[in-house]
Amino acid sequence: MIRILHCVTDEKFVNCIIKTFDFLGDRCLNRYIHVEKEHRDSYRYLDNFEKIDYMNSSCFLDEVIKWKCDIVILHNIQSLPLSVIPQIPSKVTVVWFAWGFDIYGCIGSRPLVNVPYSIKPETQRLLRQSCKDYLLQKGKSVYKFFRNGKLKNAVNRVDFFSGIIPEEYEMMKKNKFFRAKQIEYRYSSPQANITMSLLDTAPFVDGMDIMIGNSGDPTNNHADIFLKLADVELGDRRVVVPLSYGGTPKYRNQIKELGKELWGDNFVAIDDYMPYEDYRKTLSACYFRIFGHERQQALGNIRMALRDGCKVFMSESSILYKHHTEQGIKIYSIQHDINSEMLSSKANPDETYLNRRIVVEDTLSSKTIDRLYKMIEILEKK
Repeated sequence: MIRILHCVTDEKFVNCIIKTFDFLGDRCLNRYIHVEKEHRDSYRYLDNFEKIDYMNSSCFLDEVIKWKCDIVILHNIQSLPLSVIPQIPSKVTVVWFAWGFDIYGCIGSRPLVNVPYSIKPETQRLLRQSCKDYLLQKGKSVYKFFRNGKLKNAVNRVDFFSGIIPEEYEMMKKNKFFRAKQIEYRYSSPQANITMSLLDTAPFVDGMDIMIGNSGDPTNNHADIFLKLADVELGDRRVVVPLSYGGTPKYRNQIKELGKELWGDNFVAIDDYMPYEDYRKTLSACYFRIFGHERQQALGNIRMALRDGCKVFMSESSILYKHHTEQGIKIYSIQHDINSEMLSSKANPDETYLNRRIVVEDTLSSKTIDRLYKMIEILEKK
Protein backbone atom coordinates (compact mmCIF):
# COMPACT_ATOMS: atom_id res chain seq x y z
CA MET A 1 0.00 0.00 0.00
CA ILE A 2 1.45 3.36 -1.03
CA ARG A 3 1.97 6.02 1.61
CA ILE A 4 0.83 9.53 0.68
CA LEU A 5 1.72 12.64 2.61
CA HIS A 6 -0.61 15.56 1.85
CA CYS A 7 0.54 19.15 2.39
CA VAL A 8 -2.55 21.21 3.20
CA THR A 9 -3.41 24.74 4.30
CA ASP A 10 -6.30 26.37 6.14
CA GLU A 11 -8.59 26.50 3.11
CA LYS A 12 -12.16 25.39 2.44
CA PHE A 13 -11.17 22.64 -0.03
CA VAL A 14 -9.18 20.68 2.54
CA ASN A 15 -12.13 19.06 4.32
CA CYS A 16 -13.23 17.62 0.97
CA ILE A 17 -9.67 16.43 0.27
CA ILE A 18 -9.57 14.46 3.52
CA LYS A 19 -12.93 12.81 2.85
CA THR A 20 -11.89 11.93 -0.70
CA PHE A 21 -8.57 10.30 0.15
CA ASP A 22 -9.98 8.55 3.20
CA PHE A 23 -12.36 6.91 0.72
CA LEU A 24 -9.26 5.43 -0.94
CA GLY A 25 -8.10 3.85 2.30
CA ASP A 26 -8.03 0.39 0.71
CA ARG A 27 -5.31 1.53 -1.73
CA CYS A 28 -3.26 4.11 0.11
CA LEU A 29 -2.28 5.22 3.59
CA ASN A 30 -2.85 8.96 3.93
CA ARG A 31 -1.38 11.51 6.26
CA TYR A 32 -2.21 15.22 6.28
CA ILE A 33 0.33 17.85 7.32
CA HIS A 34 -0.04 21.58 7.77
CA VAL A 35 3.40 23.18 7.64
CA GLU A 36 3.55 26.48 9.49
CA LYS A 37 5.94 28.46 11.66
CA GLU A 38 3.72 28.36 14.72
CA HIS A 39 0.75 26.18 15.57
CA ARG A 40 -2.42 28.26 15.81
CA ASP A 41 -5.18 27.69 18.33
CA SER A 42 -7.95 28.11 15.77
CA TYR A 43 -8.51 27.84 12.02
CA ARG A 44 -11.12 29.35 9.74
CA TYR A 45 -11.89 26.39 7.49
CA LEU A 46 -10.24 23.22 8.80
CA ASP A 47 -12.62 20.86 10.59
CA ASN A 48 -10.70 17.59 10.88
CA PHE A 49 -8.15 18.77 13.43
CA GLU A 50 -7.51 15.26 14.72
CA LYS A 51 -6.48 14.10 11.22
CA ILE A 52 -3.97 16.88 10.59
CA ASP A 53 -0.42 17.02 11.93
CA TYR A 54 1.17 20.43 12.39
CA MET A 55 4.90 20.95 12.04
CA ASN A 56 7.60 23.47 11.25
CA SER A 57 9.14 23.30 7.77
CA SER A 58 12.52 22.41 9.31
CA CYS A 59 11.05 19.06 10.41
CA PHE A 60 9.30 18.21 7.16
CA LEU A 61 12.08 16.46 5.21
CA ASP A 62 13.03 14.30 8.18
CA GLU A 63 9.38 13.33 8.56
CA VAL A 64 9.16 12.32 4.88
CA ILE A 65 12.05 9.90 5.39
CA LYS A 66 10.97 8.72 8.83
CA TRP A 67 7.42 7.96 7.69
CA LYS A 68 8.74 6.13 4.58
CA CYS A 69 6.65 8.32 2.34
CA ASP A 70 6.12 7.27 -1.30
CA ILE A 71 4.26 10.34 -2.52
CA VAL A 72 4.00 13.99 -1.46
CA ILE A 73 0.91 15.81 -2.73
CA LEU A 74 1.01 19.60 -2.70
CA HIS A 75 -2.53 20.94 -2.47
CA ASN A 76 -1.42 24.24 -4.10
CA ILE A 77 2.29 24.82 -4.40
CA GLN A 78 2.35 27.24 -1.48
CA SER A 79 1.33 24.49 0.93
CA LEU A 80 5.06 23.90 1.44
CA PRO A 81 7.90 26.47 1.41
CA LEU A 82 9.36 26.73 -2.09
CA SER A 83 12.88 26.13 -0.79
CA VAL A 84 11.85 22.78 0.70
CA ILE A 85 10.19 21.26 -2.38
CA PRO A 86 13.42 20.63 -4.41
CA GLN A 87 14.94 18.92 -1.37
CA ILE A 88 12.31 16.18 -1.25
CA PRO A 89 14.22 12.90 -1.84
CA SER A 90 14.29 11.86 -5.50
CA LYS A 91 12.71 8.47 -4.78
CA VAL A 92 9.59 10.27 -3.51
CA THR A 93 7.02 11.23 -6.16
CA VAL A 94 5.92 14.87 -5.94
CA VAL A 95 2.39 15.72 -7.13
CA TRP A 96 1.02 19.25 -7.43
CA PHE A 97 -2.71 19.92 -7.48
CA ALA A 98 -2.91 23.57 -8.56
CA TRP A 99 -5.76 25.71 -7.28
CA GLY A 100 -5.53 28.70 -9.60
CA PHE A 101 -3.91 31.51 -7.63
CA ASP A 102 -0.65 29.55 -7.56
CA ILE A 103 -0.36 29.51 -11.36
CA TYR A 104 -2.06 32.74 -12.42
CA GLY A 105 -0.98 35.23 -9.78
CA CYS A 106 -2.05 38.85 -10.05
CA ILE A 107 0.86 41.09 -9.03
CA GLY A 108 4.55 41.12 -9.76
CA SER A 109 6.60 39.59 -12.53
CA ARG A 110 5.34 37.12 -15.10
CA PRO A 111 3.09 34.47 -13.51
CA LEU A 112 3.32 30.82 -14.52
CA VAL A 113 0.21 31.24 -16.67
CA ASN A 114 -0.37 34.71 -18.04
CA VAL A 115 -3.97 35.84 -18.60
CA PRO A 116 -4.09 39.28 -20.26
CA TYR A 117 -6.52 41.91 -18.98
CA SER A 118 -7.62 39.80 -16.03
CA ILE A 119 -8.59 42.97 -14.15
CA LYS A 120 -10.81 45.33 -16.15
CA PRO A 121 -10.61 49.16 -16.28
CA GLU A 122 -13.27 50.10 -13.69
CA THR A 123 -11.97 47.58 -11.19
CA GLN A 124 -8.41 48.79 -11.84
CA ARG A 125 -9.56 52.33 -11.11
CA LEU A 126 -11.08 51.18 -7.83
CA LEU A 127 -7.87 49.37 -6.93
CA ARG A 128 -5.76 52.43 -7.62
CA GLN A 129 -7.78 54.27 -4.99
CA SER A 130 -6.59 51.73 -2.43
CA CYS A 131 -3.31 50.78 -4.10
CA LYS A 132 -1.19 51.04 -0.96
CA ASP A 133 -3.59 48.92 1.06
CA TYR A 134 -3.85 46.33 -1.72
CA LEU A 135 -0.11 46.02 -2.23
CA LEU A 136 0.56 45.72 1.47
CA GLN A 137 -1.98 42.99 2.12
CA LYS A 138 -1.96 41.04 -1.12
CA GLY A 139 1.17 42.10 -2.88
CA LYS A 140 3.84 41.21 -0.36
CA SER A 141 3.27 37.48 -0.43
CA VAL A 142 2.27 37.16 -4.09
CA TYR A 143 4.97 39.46 -5.44
CA LYS A 144 7.65 37.74 -3.38
CA PHE A 145 6.24 34.37 -4.41
CA PHE A 146 6.47 35.00 -8.15
CA ARG A 147 9.67 37.04 -8.09
CA ASN A 148 11.45 34.44 -6.07
CA GLY A 149 13.86 32.38 -8.17
CA LYS A 150 13.05 29.41 -5.95
CA LEU A 151 9.75 29.03 -7.76
CA LYS A 152 11.36 27.58 -10.90
CA ASN A 153 13.30 25.00 -8.88
CA ALA A 154 10.18 24.03 -6.96
CA VAL A 155 8.10 23.62 -10.13
CA ASN A 156 10.90 21.66 -11.78
CA ARG A 157 10.83 19.12 -8.94
CA VAL A 158 7.16 18.25 -9.56
CA ASP A 159 6.58 14.84 -11.18
CA PHE A 160 2.81 15.04 -11.77
CA PHE A 161 0.51 18.04 -12.18
CA SER A 162 -3.24 18.54 -12.17
CA GLY A 163 -4.98 21.84 -12.75
CA ILE A 164 -8.61 22.51 -11.92
CA ILE A 165 -9.32 22.05 -15.64
CA PRO A 166 -7.23 19.95 -18.09
CA GLU A 167 -6.38 22.99 -20.24
CA GLU A 168 -4.17 24.33 -17.47
CA TYR A 169 -1.65 21.56 -18.05
CA GLU A 170 -1.15 22.72 -21.64
CA MET A 171 -0.75 26.29 -20.39
CA MET A 172 1.87 25.22 -17.86
CA LYS A 173 3.87 23.39 -20.54
CA LYS A 174 4.87 26.77 -21.97
CA ASN A 175 7.26 27.08 -19.01
CA LYS A 176 10.55 25.44 -20.02
CA PHE A 177 11.32 24.42 -16.43
CA PHE A 178 8.00 22.56 -16.12
CA ARG A 179 8.58 18.82 -16.67
CA ALA A 180 5.64 17.20 -14.86
CA LYS A 181 3.36 14.61 -16.41
CA GLN A 182 -0.37 15.20 -16.44
CA ILE A 183 -2.68 13.59 -13.93
CA GLU A 184 -6.36 14.30 -13.31
CA TYR A 185 -7.79 15.19 -9.92
CA ARG A 186 -11.16 16.79 -9.24
CA TYR A 187 -12.11 18.53 -6.02
CA SER A 188 -15.36 16.60 -5.69
CA SER A 189 -16.14 14.00 -3.07
CA PRO A 190 -17.13 10.43 -4.02
CA GLN A 191 -19.46 10.51 -1.01
CA ALA A 192 -21.52 13.32 -2.59
CA ASN A 193 -23.89 10.70 -4.07
CA ILE A 194 -24.36 12.45 -7.41
CA THR A 195 -26.41 10.18 -9.67
CA MET A 196 -28.42 10.60 -12.87
CA SER A 197 -31.57 10.79 -10.74
CA LEU A 198 -30.63 14.43 -10.06
CA LEU A 199 -31.71 15.26 -13.60
CA ASP A 200 -35.36 14.93 -12.64
CA THR A 201 -35.42 15.18 -8.85
CA ALA A 202 -33.23 18.18 -8.00
CA PRO A 203 -35.20 21.45 -7.87
CA PHE A 204 -34.38 24.34 -10.17
CA VAL A 205 -33.76 27.84 -8.84
CA ASP A 206 -37.03 29.72 -8.47
CA GLY A 207 -36.52 33.47 -8.41
CA MET A 208 -35.21 36.35 -10.50
CA ASP A 209 -32.46 37.81 -8.32
CA ILE A 210 -28.92 38.34 -9.60
CA MET A 211 -25.63 37.05 -8.21
CA ILE A 212 -22.28 38.60 -9.16
CA GLY A 213 -18.93 36.85 -8.66
CA ASN A 214 -17.84 34.32 -6.07
CA SER A 215 -15.49 36.23 -3.74
CA GLY A 216 -13.92 39.55 -2.80
CA ASP A 217 -11.01 39.05 -5.19
CA PRO A 218 -10.62 41.90 -7.73
CA THR A 219 -10.40 39.33 -10.55
CA ASN A 220 -14.20 39.12 -10.23
CA ASN A 221 -14.18 42.58 -11.87
CA HIS A 222 -17.05 43.68 -9.66
CA ALA A 223 -16.99 47.36 -10.58
CA ASP A 224 -17.10 46.66 -14.33
CA ILE A 225 -20.04 44.29 -13.94
CA PHE A 226 -21.84 46.70 -11.59
CA LEU A 227 -21.62 49.60 -14.02
CA LYS A 228 -22.77 47.43 -16.93
CA LEU A 229 -25.70 46.22 -14.84
CA ALA A 230 -26.55 49.76 -13.71
CA ASP A 231 -28.07 50.43 -17.15
CA VAL A 232 -30.58 47.59 -16.68
CA GLU A 233 -33.92 48.17 -14.96
CA LEU A 234 -34.04 45.64 -12.12
CA GLY A 235 -37.12 46.77 -10.22
CA ASP A 236 -37.07 45.40 -6.68
CA ARG A 237 -34.83 42.45 -7.47
CA ARG A 238 -31.81 41.81 -5.27
CA VAL A 239 -28.18 41.92 -6.39
CA VAL A 240 -26.28 39.38 -4.28
CA VAL A 241 -22.47 39.50 -4.08
CA PRO A 242 -20.38 36.91 -2.17
CA LEU A 243 -17.49 38.67 -0.43
CA SER A 244 -16.60 36.23 2.35
CA TYR A 245 -12.98 35.76 1.24
CA GLY A 246 -10.41 37.18 -1.17
CA GLY A 247 -9.31 40.77 -1.73
CA THR A 248 -8.65 43.20 1.09
CA PRO A 249 -11.11 44.66 3.61
CA LYS A 250 -10.78 48.06 1.96
CA TYR A 251 -11.53 46.70 -1.51
CA ARG A 252 -14.52 44.71 -0.25
CA ASN A 253 -15.85 47.82 1.48
CA GLN A 254 -15.46 49.79 -1.74
CA ILE A 255 -17.52 47.15 -3.55
CA LYS A 256 -20.21 47.31 -0.88
CA GLU A 257 -20.30 51.10 -1.05
CA LEU A 258 -20.66 51.02 -4.83
CA GLY A 259 -23.37 48.36 -4.62
CA LYS A 260 -25.34 50.34 -2.04
CA GLU A 261 -24.98 53.48 -4.14
CA LEU A 262 -26.43 51.72 -7.19
CA TRP A 263 -29.12 49.50 -5.66
CA GLY A 264 -29.66 50.62 -2.07
CA ASP A 265 -31.23 47.99 0.17
CA ASN A 266 -31.57 45.62 -2.80
CA PHE A 267 -27.80 45.13 -2.72
CA VAL A 268 -26.86 42.18 -0.51
CA ALA A 269 -23.26 41.32 0.37
CA ILE A 270 -22.46 37.85 1.73
CA ASP A 271 -19.70 38.64 4.23
CA ASP A 272 -19.52 35.40 6.19
CA TYR A 273 -18.26 32.04 5.01
CA MET A 274 -20.99 29.41 5.27
CA PRO A 275 -21.32 25.65 4.66
CA TYR A 276 -22.16 24.55 1.12
CA GLU A 277 -25.85 23.77 1.66
CA ASP A 278 -26.43 27.03 3.54
CA TYR A 279 -24.70 28.88 0.72
CA ARG A 280 -26.94 27.22 -1.87
CA LYS A 281 -30.02 28.13 0.16
CA THR A 282 -28.89 31.76 0.37
CA LEU A 283 -28.60 31.85 -3.43
CA SER A 284 -31.83 29.94 -4.06
CA ALA A 285 -33.57 33.01 -5.52
CA CYS A 286 -30.64 34.01 -7.76
CA TYR A 287 -31.52 32.80 -11.25
CA PHE A 288 -28.99 35.02 -13.02
CA ARG A 289 -25.34 34.32 -12.12
CA ILE A 290 -22.65 36.62 -13.52
CA PHE A 291 -18.96 35.67 -13.32
CA GLY A 292 -16.58 38.38 -14.54
CA HIS A 293 -13.32 36.43 -14.34
CA GLU A 294 -10.90 36.00 -17.22
CA ARG A 295 -8.78 33.31 -15.55
CA GLN A 296 -10.04 29.96 -14.28
CA GLN A 297 -11.91 30.76 -11.10
CA ALA A 298 -15.22 29.99 -9.36
CA LEU A 299 -15.66 26.65 -11.16
CA GLY A 300 -17.57 25.15 -8.23
CA ASN A 301 -19.99 28.08 -8.21
CA ILE A 302 -20.43 27.89 -11.98
CA ARG A 303 -21.14 24.16 -11.95
CA MET A 304 -23.59 24.59 -9.07
CA ALA A 305 -25.41 27.33 -11.00
CA LEU A 306 -25.66 25.24 -14.18
CA ARG A 307 -26.88 22.21 -12.26
CA ASP A 308 -29.50 24.37 -10.53
CA GLY A 309 -30.83 25.59 -13.87
CA CYS A 310 -29.54 29.17 -13.74
CA LYS A 311 -28.63 31.48 -16.57
CA VAL A 312 -24.85 31.84 -16.35
CA PHE A 313 -23.05 34.85 -17.82
CA MET A 314 -19.29 34.92 -18.45
CA SER A 315 -16.77 36.92 -20.43
CA GLU A 316 -16.41 35.58 -23.97
CA SER A 317 -12.63 35.91 -23.68
CA SER A 318 -12.38 33.93 -20.45
CA ILE A 319 -10.79 30.52 -20.10
CA LEU A 320 -13.92 28.99 -18.58
CA TYR A 321 -16.28 30.39 -21.23
CA LYS A 322 -14.38 28.40 -23.84
CA HIS A 323 -14.08 25.38 -21.52
CA HIS A 324 -17.85 25.18 -21.03
CA THR A 325 -19.06 26.07 -24.51
CA GLU A 326 -16.79 23.41 -26.01
CA GLN A 327 -18.65 20.88 -23.85
CA GLY A 328 -21.94 22.01 -25.41
CA ILE A 329 -23.05 24.07 -22.40
CA LYS A 330 -24.96 27.28 -23.08
CA ILE A 331 -23.18 30.24 -21.47
CA TYR A 332 -24.42 33.80 -21.92
CA SER A 333 -22.04 36.61 -22.84
CA ILE A 334 -21.22 39.48 -20.50
CA GLN A 335 -20.18 41.50 -23.54
CA HIS A 336 -23.47 41.06 -25.45
CA ASP A 337 -26.19 39.63 -23.20
CA ILE A 338 -26.26 41.92 -20.16
CA ASN A 339 -29.47 43.74 -21.05
CA SER A 340 -33.06 44.08 -19.86
CA GLU A 341 -34.38 41.33 -22.13
CA MET A 342 -31.84 38.69 -21.13
CA LEU A 343 -32.06 39.59 -17.44
CA SER A 344 -35.84 39.42 -17.28
CA SER A 345 -36.51 36.13 -19.06
CA LYS A 346 -35.76 32.52 -18.26
CA ALA A 347 -33.87 30.22 -20.59
CA ASN A 348 -35.48 27.65 -22.83
CA PRO A 349 -36.28 24.55 -20.69
CA ASP A 350 -34.49 22.25 -23.15
CA GLU A 351 -31.34 24.38 -22.85
CA THR A 352 -31.55 24.36 -19.06
CA TYR A 353 -32.03 20.59 -18.95
CA LEU A 354 -29.12 19.99 -21.34
CA ASN A 355 -26.81 22.15 -19.21
CA ARG A 356 -27.80 20.18 -16.14
CA ARG A 357 -27.31 16.84 -17.92
CA ILE A 358 -23.79 17.71 -19.09
CA VAL A 359 -22.74 18.89 -15.62
CA VAL A 360 -24.32 15.95 -13.78
CA GLU A 361 -22.82 13.39 -16.17
CA ASP A 362 -19.37 14.93 -15.70
CA THR A 363 -19.60 14.97 -11.90
CA LEU A 364 -21.27 11.61 -11.26
CA SER A 365 -20.00 9.97 -8.10
CA SER A 366 -19.25 6.83 -10.11
CA LYS A 367 -17.02 8.84 -12.47
CA THR A 368 -15.34 10.56 -9.54
CA ILE A 369 -14.49 7.16 -8.06
CA ASP A 370 -13.19 5.87 -11.41
CA ARG A 371 -10.95 8.93 -11.80
CA LEU A 372 -9.57 8.53 -8.29
CA TYR A 373 -8.64 4.87 -8.76
CA LYS A 374 -7.13 5.62 -12.17
CA MET A 375 -5.01 8.33 -10.54
CA ILE A 376 -3.84 5.94 -7.82
CA GLU A 377 -2.94 3.32 -10.44
CA ILE A 378 -0.76 5.86 -12.26
CA LEU A 379 0.99 6.85 -9.05
CA GLU A 380 1.52 3.23 -8.01
CA LYS A 381 3.35 2.54 -11.28
CA LYS A 382 5.67 5.55 -10.92
